[in-house]
Amino acid sequence: MRGADWSTGGAARLACKGADAPRSTVRLGAAAHTALARAAVLGCGPGNDDDVGVGDTPAALPEALRRTADDLAVAISRRDPPAPRAVLVALLQDVHELQCELRGREPARRMQAIAGAREGHARLRAVEDPEELLCRAAEETCRSCALDRCIVARVDGGDWVLVQACFQDDPAGAQAFAGRLRRDRVSLERSPLESEMIRRRTAVLLDETAAQRSIVAARDAPPPMTAHVACPVVVGDRVIAFLYAGGSDHGVDALDRDALRWFAEGLADLYERAVLSGRLRAQRDHVRQMASSATAVMTELCEADIELRISTNDDSAIASSATTVFVAPERRLESLLTRRELEVLALMAAGASNSGVADRLVIAEGTVKSHVKHILRKLRAANRAEAVARYLHQYLGDHG
Repeated sequence: MRGADWSTGGAARLACKGADAPRSTVRLGAAAHTALARAAVLGCGPGNDDDVGVGDTPAALPEALRRTADDLAVAISRRDPPAPRAVLVALLQDVHELQCELRGREPARRMQAIAGAREGHARLRAVEDPEELLCRAAEETCRSCALDRCIVARVDGGDWVLVQACFQDDPAGAQAFAGRLRRDRVSLERSPLESEMIRRRTAVLLDETAAQRSIVAARDAPPPMTAHVACPVVVGDRVIAFLYAGGSDHGVDALDRDALRWFAEGLADLYERAVLSGRLRAQRDHVRQMASSATAVMTELCEADIELRISTNDDSAIASSATTVFVAPERRLESLLTRRELEVLALMAAGASNSGVADRLVIAEGTVKSHVKHILRKLRAANRAEAVARYLHQYLGDHG
């Protein structure tokens, strides 16, 4: 063991670190892999197992480096160290630098996650339809949270209903998964995990065992994600959807959970904004329609001729003019309709078609259609049948 070449530690550290620029995640993981492997040869630390391998910087890596640093410090203090003290000190320095870089990397990752969520919200801000917003959320979650896969489901009553699945590494698999689950409505009462998320209103980090309790663990095929993060989308005091995100072959950590929660909170605000905007647009169109209809009615009434009628007591003459619009339409159809329109309505009540009305009144069929249109608008009737019903109710009540 003492004959091994221990002099490459500092050179390897400088070569891996390169210039003053920070190392990438892969290079940082590779450097940690090397340091842990060298320490394992000396029996220091937990060694370099699969939980602290190259690539991502998993949650186990800081703990592995801490244990290795403690063991190296103990080895240096021994009377008979397992390697030259200078080599052990250089290796301990490597481990300390890796620990410092990991601690400095975490705030930077959190800032990147927050910025990613805000950029995703900005891209979705132009979406005005709530359903389209949920559909696009799957792809945007992958993009904003730097994850491979995302599944979006909405809450419909007490059921879980799939909306969209996005697997950036396997589009065909996403289509197959969506086709399999879109046929089903899963009761939330049969899913303890989703029920707990509804109760607690918070994101969860699921390991491979806990992930099997999620609805996204398909019943007839391997789950699309092993360990993953999940979060409810809460609008007001109601959970309207769930987001599930992760990777196909790698784990997730607490920062991925927080990133998904940040994205879900912004998505909830955008969803509520889209719903309220839709209601305002519908109300605006309704008000415009009412204003247009009122303008047309007032114009016609103001331009109508004044008609004199004799009262039933034959003791006075009364004037029927545009001011009679303030009389309830169900009580006095005469106050809304002209004499010709009353004639058309009476023939309609008798069962005459447009052509039949035209023949009886000796007018063009197009004129009859125009009268019918005016009758429906003035009586606020949806169709001919409703207008006839109001006519019969009026005259059967008066003469019954």
